[in-house]
Amino acid sequence: MSFPEYEGDFLGGAPDGKGVWHGRTGESLEGTFARGKPNGYGVLRLKNGDMVRGYNSKIFFFVTVRESSG
Repeated sequence: MSFPEYEGDFLGGAPDGKGVWHGRTGESLEGTFARGKPNGYGVLRLKNGDMVRGYNSKIFFFVTVRESSG
């Protein structure tokens, strides 16, 4: 995962702590990061407005409620 559009905390040149990653196709991930990867609670916002809230650990994986914008 690259972070060309990341706003937030860094440690050793990589996202680490709270921040927001903005994807190239309109999605964003707001949450916590560790050593450059999503880690902990986060909210994934898709381009169409849908949101996925959940917890991930060292991989980009969400498990909980999906909310539709429509």
